[in-house]
Amino acid sequence: MKKLFLLLLSVATLLFYFSCQQLPTESEKPVNTVSVLNLKAEGIYYDLIAGQNITVGNVFVWNDGTDLHVEYNITDLDWCLTETHMHVATTLDGIPQTKKGNPIPGQFDYKNEDLINCATYDSYTIPLDDIDPNWICDQELFIATHAVVLESQEETAWGGEEPFPGRNWATYFNFEVTCETPPPPPPGDCAECDGKVTELLLQYNGASPGQVEIIQKNGDVVFNSFLLPGDVFPIVGTDNGTFGNEIKIYVDGNENAKIHTSCSEPIGPGLVKGDFEVISGSSKDGGLLCPLPPCLCMGKVNELTLSYLGTETGAFIQVYEGIDQRADKFLFSGTFNQFDTFTFVGIKANGEMGNEISVWVDGVRNTKIHTSCSRPIGPGLISDDFEVVSGTSSENGELCPVPPPPPPGFCEGKVKALLVEYTGDDCNATNHNQDPGEVECAGDPASATPVRILAQDKANPNDNLAKVWFDEQVNLNSQFWIDATNGGDTKLKAETHVFIYDLGGNLLQTIEFHTSCSQPLDAGDQFGSILMIDFIPE
Repeated sequence: MKKLFLLLLSVATLLFYFSCQQLPTESEKPVNTVSVLNLKAEGIYYDLIAGQNITVGNVFVWNDGTDLHVEYNITDLDWCLTETHMHVATTLDGIPQTKKGNPIPGQFDYKNEDLINCATYDSYTIPLDDIDPNWICDQELFIATHAVVLESQEETAWGGEEPFPGRNWATYFNFEVTCETPPPPPPGDCAECDGKVTELLLQYNGASPGQVEIIQKNGDVVFNSFLLPGDVFPIVGTDNGTFGNEIKIYVDGNENAKIHTSCSEPIGPGLVKGDFEVISGSSKDGGLLCPLPPCLCMGKVNELTLSYLGTETGAFIQVYEGIDQRADKFLFSGTFNQFDTFTFVGIKANGEMGNEISVWVDGVRNTKIHTSCSRPIGPGLISDDFEVVSGTSSENGELCPVPPPPPPGFCEGKVKALLVEYTGDDCNATNHNQDPGEVECAGDPASATPVRILAQDKANPNDNLAKVWFDEQVNLNSQFWIDATNGGDTKLKAETHVFIYDLGGNLLQTIEFHTSCSQPLDAGDQFGSILMIDFIPE
């Protein structure tokens, strides 16, 4: 069965097509107007069938501005190729056949009858001018792809779905020469990922050819083929039209990359994971994915330069991975004055810093900085007595500048994350400017410590369908993030529900407040024992 994988693009401009009504002159041929990457994305796959009913691989055909490309791929690795024969013509009669219409592979123009070590890949590149010196746009070609494949014994294999007129089961297929593809859409037509990724166009940049298999979260295999370095290929999600939360990419059976496709992490053209780069793609609710900024934090932070903003002279500053002063997590120490800068790097095997760092002044923890790239970080970020001057992430180099923080009380659009503090207060401490009907509080934790705090989007703490924003043990007067990305989303829902338990599982306090910015949300607002410190807009 023919499997056609077309990259779906949103096009807002009129398309220009070459005229196909007349034979072009040599100067009119579209050699310099073809996007090779896009044309390969519009290639066609056909099953490679052995012994009439065994699918052992596929045949992939595409063209660029000068050549036709035909690739044999074995995907069932119990089999391999020992011979291939290929013929292309402008009519069916142009393929060598007996008088009764049975094809004659030995007379095909292109053949490889001595594949070394029984191969899983073979390919042919044929100049279009050799097929027809006067080829035109959308010209139909007739292509026969024959192979001899081996498992325990040799079998004949054919690609395509059109039967030859003879009485055997040999097949061929038709292919139309592609002259151009739609131009890239203007920037305004793309959007951030929303509602999970539906399709991707990827480029394989490995150092050597390899068998590439891609598996989405529900276990479906969405791609399995032999690729050469530089090959570009499309994949389409099969989990209700999406890839689910992630895809894993294997090269020769080894995991090479993992790409989050839930829209909880940045994804778009320019994203590089392992040996693969995203060329383009779409999400379910956002459409075409926008290119990622070249300085976006990806992976984890591996180097930071900080400026000390405190007023103390000769301050002794220490930096640790994590929130405690553990000797095995030590990153840096030194004595500094106001506005002095210092640089440090990660200590993990890959040079990263982990999820967060803590900065200490004269033995007292001054601040924590998140370094997992799940929250904004870059030049301009101020955290207590320290400002980020520069830095790099492990997968994307230099960090982008962070916009200045909004003025106190400013909330617009939706909220991605809330920085809050557990105060242990009862509901009488509630103080805010939201509509009283939007806020509910019951119970008193009576300064219990430590406690378990659960924050989610559902009013029932036992609702299995709830998106959980936070669920951890918290000490009195400690700060924590209520973060939409923990629930696989990009923004908090309109209402957030907080449940506070003692360590015995007894419910001490329940809180509900509005988190969509349609109600005022200010630093300093308090909802029972939850004190607002800061927030990050979507």
